[in-house]
Amino acid sequence: MSHPILWHIVGAGAIGQYFAAELSKQVHVCLHAKQHTINQIELTDLNKHIQTIDLEQDDQNPIQYLIICTKAYDAVQAFETYRSRLTEHCQIVCLFNGLGPQFEIQTQHTAPVWLASTTVGARKISSNHVLHTGQGITIFGQTTQIPKPSNIINTLEKMHWCHSTNILHVLYLKLAINSLINPLTVIFNCNNGKLLNIKKATNIMMALALEIESICKKVNIELSSAFILQNTYQVIEKTAQNYSSMHQDVANKRRTEIQLINGYWQNLGQTHNINVEQNTLMMDKIMSFTVK
Repeated sequence: MSHPILWHIVGAGAIGQYFAAELSKQVHVCLHAKQHTINQIELTDLNKHIQTIDLEQDDQNPIQYLIICTKAYDAVQAFETYRSRLTEHCQIVCLFNGLGPQFEIQTQHTAPVWLASTTVGARKISSNHVLHTGQGITIFGQTTQIPKPSNIINTLEKMHWCHSTNILHVLYLKLAINSLINPLTVIFNCNNGKLLNIKKATNIMMALALEIESICKKVNIELSSAFILQNTYQVIEKTAQNYSSMHQDVANKRRTEIQLINGYWQNLGQTHNINVEQNTLMMDKIMSFTVK
């Protein structure tokens, strides 16, 4: 008797659970938390309807599809945990904030890795219950130009994911936006929307955007400071009532992803001898708030 092919999602946070629910409409899904699998989740949709979704148990077979939805600082370890079970051509999707771990996983896996970015809003109500808080766009792609397997593209596009041929530009822009919003919501202890009413915050955003533009020029990514600010303000306006994930992490005394957000620019800037004073300041401020 043949068993269905499982799509494994590692990381049972809000985004991991939300996409496990969405993906389960197309394929068989196994959702991995840190110490166990989650066999049932509840999703409250935008219309406040509650759905109960049954997921699969881990069959311990070789893994052909793996989506990593952990915190950025846990991503490489998540990959290592399941590495011995991955098939040679296993399709891996990296879907998390920050930059850096994606590229490390790329160098260690035997097949090209998919990189993804999402603006979908979701929040955990309890350990197995997630609230969908906002529509968003999820974009995925690869940095290689080799032919792409159509089966994974078709499955992801059925969830309304958008396939991009320039995923690095998407990821750099997302990182820039997070770098301007996330630390400042912590420093000024506010939701996203209030940042636009704080003159000091908007001045820092402008300075960060200028630094990031200079860094991007060195790595051949076209991101002007004006474009970064325009997109950042659009995100702030759309998510005005939301508190950033970094604000929530600090409020709950959890480790933040600052080292893979502003810290990524800091490291890249130093490599190219670019002044990264503002990104370094964000790093230092947030590190002073949080668990190291």
